[in-house]
Amino acid sequence: MFKITLTSEKQFPAVNGLSILESAAQYGIVLPYSCKIGRCSSCKVKVIQGTTKLAKPDNVLSKEDRSDGWILSCIHEAASNLVLEATEILTDFPKPKITPCKIDHLDQVTGDVIRVIVRFPSNVQFRFIPGQYVNVVGRNGMRRSYSIASHSRSTGTIELHIKAVEKGEMSRYWFTEAKIGDVLRIDGPHGTFILRECKEKNVYFLATGTGIAPVLAMLDEVNGLPHQKQPKSVTVIWGLRHKSDAYIDLRQKVAGTNIEIFQTYSREEENLRSRTNYVQDVLNALNPDWATSIIYACGSPQMILQTRQLAQKVGLKDNQFISDAFVPSAPT
Repeated sequence: MFKITLTSEKQFPAVNGLSILESAAQYGIVLPYSCKIGRCSSCKVKVIQGTTKLAKPDNVLSKEDRSDGWILSCIHEAASNLVLEATEILTDFPKPKITPCKIDHLDQVTGDVIRVIVRFPSNVQFRFIPGQYVNVVGRNGMRRSYSIASHSRSTGTIELHIKAVEKGEMSRYWFTEAKIGDVLRIDGPHGTFILRECKEKNVYFLATGTGIAPVLAMLDEVNGLPHQKQPKSVTVIWGLRHKSDAYIDLRQKVAGTNIEIFQTYSREEENLRSRTNYVQDVLNALNPDWATSIIYACGSPQMILQTRQLAQKVGLKDNQFISDAFVPSAPT
């Protein structure tokens, strides 16, 4: 059995047939991840020593990343003893479990977004960390991932914001068949897109579309931090196609706080003219103090990729850029 060593000197065995990410989890070590299928880059780690083998195609990392030794830990297995540059997340994550639930509320807030609240049995305490997601298990075992939009104190229910996917099987259920009282199963919570140490930091939340859902949960957590742990500033940049796509009143949600809100619309003429039609454009135009900034980006893979490139260009460290890409249920 091969041995995997992190640069923090933490060690764990490589379990035969399991990815590096899964092997770490077997021994209680949580490395960053999101999709677990090699289609985002949240689980990127750097191989300092040793070799790995690829279990699935990697269509995410650039040639430069690969030549520098970066791999996706969710689709690579150890092929020798390894030394990895990776960040272990030292948080007491709730253990994922499959829990029955019922649809408690359905509200189609725009033509392609539905707000769903599911309720757990009264004897179930569903714990999660703001920013995490769940897999909803539907008929025939079909699973789709959705971030939790509600705050962590609501243990009896969770809120999900669901965007219609063209020709999506689960979308057909949500938008044409789902009704209050339907019984579903929740598998979760999952994910490491959670708030990190942000004392005296300038925190930027970037979201596209329903990527605002976990941000809402995280903003509630930020507001609840004790004074000595509060960030220096908090800014939210929400990207949508049209003004009519803004399915929540974000400014009303943060009323009474010092959180600054920017909304940009990629297909509205005013944003096209000012060249601030994407969230990463707005972020760059704000000219942040990068050394004291931490970015949380959630939503489209393209936004996250371009923001990550910007972060690398200005010299942000890995622990200053945390992301959760909403990858489609099937390759496009």
